[in-house]
Amino acid sequence: MKMKDIDFETYLKNYPTKDGYFGKYGGCYVSKELQTAFDEINKAYQTICHSAQFISELRRIRTQFQGRPTPVYHCERLSKHIGGAQIYLKREDLNHTGAHKLNHCMGEGLLAKYLGKKKLIAETGAGQHGVALATAAAYFGLECEIHMGEVDIKKQSSNVDKMKILGAKVICVTSGNKTLKEANKKSLELKQDSKDIKNKIDKLKASKLNKDNYILSKDDKDSFINFIKQVNNTNDEYDKIQTLSNTLINANEELKNKDKQINILTESNKALNLRVDTLNNTIKEKDNEISFLKSKINDLKNTLDYFKEKFEKLISLLYNKLHSWYDKEDKYIGVVNDMYEDNILDDDDIKDIKLSKEKDDFER
Repeated sequence: MKMKDIDFETYLKNYPTKDGYFGKYGGCYVSKELQTAFDEINKAYQTICHSAQFISELRRIRTQFQGRPTPVYHCERLSKHIGGAQIYLKREDLNHTGAHKLNHCMGEGLLAKYLGKKKLIAETGAGQHGVALATAAAYFGLECEIHMGEVDIKKQSSNVDKMKILGAKVICVTSGNKTLKEANKKSLELKQDSKDIKNKIDKLKASKLNKDNYILSKDDKDSFINFIKQVNNTNDEYDKIQTLSNTLINANEELKNKDKQINILTESNKALNLRVDTLNNTIKEKDNEISFLKSKINDLKNTLDYFKEKFEKLISLLYNKLHSWYDKEDKYIGVVNDMYEDNILDDDDIKDIKLSKEKDDFER
């Protein structure tokens, strides 16, 4: 198959070239500082990619750790809704960490391990690449450093948390005029430029000019002197800016420390409030138990009073019957004997009954 002078049957055999070009496209555009590192990586990859051990290890990682190959899903309802085209989705979201970025990160981690490297470093925007590289570093036992913009860190806090859980160090990147650090740096640069100008003018003033070659008018000289004064004033202003910047930086750090203390106190206060709520609930439960016990005690007291009254009536009845002098048949003698045998009455009680009966008989 050919299209616009491209033979697809031989295309992949001829491209990319050794320099990484696909015709007029492609190539590698890096700074001189990074070129050496890229050459080292390229050389290592060209060696390791032919290793059966490397290929086997990478395939094992793909299938057992990443969850590859990911399925191709036929979107039947969407295809029917559109009409005509059949739509399929390659489910790269089913990769471990939820994105395709782990594909190259695991390969890079394996290559770094082959090179004997100790740390993986990358930058990330939304955080998916950072999470993937942190995952690879954790898998291979490597250190990991992720550089991320300050704004992105706030927006993607969940991914930042994942990176930290995986052991990565997240570096907050601040740039532009929105940070104290950048303002402080700019102030120092301007101050140094001002000093350089002043030094040059001071040298010009101190030089011995030949009268015949003297080309500066009095007005020019006055202008130079005024400029020097302005430069000195500018230096003073920069010193003030520097002092103010340092004060703001210190104040910012102090505020951060205060925020941490406030957070600690807030958490402590929450814990205390929770403890107080627990104690209040316990007190309420104990109050309910006490009320219940008081009710039971009152019921028991009423019951005891009831039986006490009945018992006193019973005792009075028995006493009257047992001491009755007018009962000729002594029909309660059997009752007295039974109570004596059951240890309800003792010898003293029997003696008292007999004496009482003899007394009654005598009086009668």
